[in-house]
Amino acid sequence: MLIEPDSPAGLKSEPLPLDDAIVESPIENLDLVPADIRLARFEMQPDYLTHRLNNQIKEHGASYDLVFLDCPPQLGKLLTAALYAVINLYKPSRNLSAESRQAVEAAIKLVGHVFDMNLHDYSKVAEAPSQKLPAVLYAKSHRAADQWWGFTDEVLEKLRMPKQKIVAIK
Repeated sequence: MLIEPDSPAGLKSEPLPLDDAIVESPIENLDLVPADIRLARFEMQPDYLTHRLNNQIKEHGASYDLVFLDCPPQLGKLLTAALYAVINLYKPSRNLSAESRQAVEAAIKLVGHVFDMNLHDYSKVAEAPSQKLPAVLYAKSHRAADQWWGFTDEVLEKLRMPKQKIVAIK
């Protein structure tokens, strides 16, 4: 949705709409849009395309209560595109390089609101996508799941949203 699809003749074509990239997860009412290696090409696109993500979310995201964007902590066009589209921001607590930490701090200044929960890098979280499962289902009894549930509770609490939708999953 951010980059043009590969074209055999090298002809320019429009990116696919967000609806075409959405994948249903095993959890009811949770859909995902997986990343693709071709996203690396977005960094070479013209600056005016950074609004494309925001436009896609506005056009196709109306049926969702929440939309989460997970970006690499670097000052680039992907982070810029995400910042145009966000209202709230989560600050990662993992060991970041000085450059990454500066990118995150710059993003916080732009957005303002930051969530407090610390999410650590656990192998169970990294393994979950290969099993096509959310980490909280892949590693239900692992402390990573507890952290993600804590983050979910914080998000819902700060946004004043009811928690009954997630009770059945836990």
